[in-house]
Amino acid sequence: MLACPLLITGTLALIWNHYENAIAKAALLDERADADAIVIFGAATADRGQPGTILRSRINHALTLYREGRAGNFILTGGIGWGPPAESVVMKRILSENGISDTKIFFETQSNTTREQVEFAVNIARENAWTRLLIVSDPYHLYRISRYFAGTGLTLLLTPSTEVQFNDEESGEYIRAEILKLIAWNFFGV
Repeated sequence: MLACPLLITGTLALIWNHYENAIAKAALLDERADADAIVIFGAATADRGQPGTILRSRINHALTLYREGRAGNFILTGGIGWGPPAESVVMKRILSENGISDTKIFFETQSNTTREQVEFAVNIARENAWTRLLIVSDPYHLYRISRYFAGTGLTLLLTPSTEVQFNDEESGEYIRAEILKLIAWNFFGV
């Protein structure tokens, strides 16, 4: 009788530890290299269509990669979060203000989740015959993104935006949230 709850608890602890280690390991990677496009994952916008702090960090990192000559195209993901405009529209405006031609910017405005952002990014990449993608997001978000891309045949190069630094408490909260989202996806399909 006691064996079943202990087995379940032990299994959950192993899964939790696996994800915690994988997230932490991916957060330390910076695989920047030449690619077909830079994918910027959406994040919250602030008042009047301005990027929030985290979104600004992602945009700045992507611009650095572009200026390094890593890729000449952008895939922007993110629909309407807290209010219009869509996150990707905010990113497009800022990239344009930084001299990026509209012909180099591909974006979607419908996604509401990371998984949907990945689906749109995959479709845009395939429509343009791109196979190597630089993935820009927060360090602790990268592992989950990479799992959602699994099986697509695309080569991902994870490169974290690090302009926003998380303290230990924030890092712990972020990692726990990522673990719970991975468990929900793997075991319940959500």
